[in-house]
Amino acid sequence: MICVFFCWSCGNAGNKDEETDVFFSFKNYFENQAIGLTHRKIKIKKTVLKSGTMEERVMDADSVDWEKELKIFMDADMNKKSWVGLYHTDTVTSGPVMTIQYSATDSSLQVKKAYVVFSDNQVNDIMIESRFKNFYYQSSLYLHYRPANGYQVKGEQVIRFASRQLFEINVVFSDSVSSWSGQPFSSHYLCSQEHF
Repeated sequence: MICVFFCWSCGNAGNKDEETDVFFSFKNYFENQAIGLTHRKIKIKKTVLKSGTMEERVMDADSVDWEKELKIFMDADMNKKSWVGLYHTDTVTSGPVMTIQYSATDSSLQVKKAYVVFSDNQVNDIMIESRFKNFYYQSSLYLHYRPANGYQVKGEQVIRFASRQLFEINVVFSDSVSSWSGQPFSSHYLCSQEHF
């Protein structure tokens, strides 16, 4: 399987900040998702594109480590005591749909924007944008999760004096490997920069 590397901790090395519960907890939500997906025996079809190479793989439920699969979402959690007051929160409601948007007000924060969309009080979509830059390394990461369908990760990495790398991971959930119905996201609703 193609190995895709992304350093979430580059901007927060050594950070032992205490947790709080001010914002929606990606850590708690995705820990619960991992437990639920394991119990449901969900299989996945994973497609990885990197440097012009594509690899597709169907994985049986017993071979999927959901803690590992969803760790990139858990690591995007914003609930640190020192970050309280550093995100602006907007809530928009339209009928049964409620969207919570978080926007970083401090440029040093790695998670720049996040959207959590609820429908009938259930999470329907989660989208997260992260960016990091220093003298040697810069990266951008876009995450999109739909609990009923799957998730997508799109990223870019640039290391000083090295080539730029783009990658994309698409994962489709299924209770049966014979019931794939295509990509989990419509073409206009993919995790892309136009949503942020």
